Amino acid sequence: MLATAAFLAFWVVVGLVLFFIALRGGPRGARATLQSQSRRSRRTAAVVFAVFFVAVGVAVPTLILLGDHQSASAHVDGATVRLTAQEQDAGSSASAARAATRSRPRTPSARSARTSTSSDRRRR
Repeated sequence: MLATAAFLAFWVVVGLVLFFIALRGGPRGARATLQSQSRRSRRTAAVVFAVFFVAVGVAVPTLILLGDHQSASAHVDGATVRLTAQEQDAGSSASAARAATRSRPRTPSARSARTSTSSDRRRR
């Protein structure tokens, strides 16, 4: 569904750009309109950019987070796999243990010992 909406949005934008170019008398007229340096055109450009960046910054993450809930579940041969509460607890505790071992800071003494052994190997 998201891919279809993105596909359609792309072609709508292409159509609107072509319509704008046609209304301004071709590429030269559209370019002249877009490159004007009046106060009003600068303000309009700033508002358009701000709206675009806010829309992309809010809409894209929202669409990704909402996503398709069916694809978030595990499917095997057409059947949905559901974990029991015990399996979910075991998985989250295993993830927490793995994260704790990865984020453990290394001590400077261990770093210097490792460096000295590797430099000793190079000297031999």
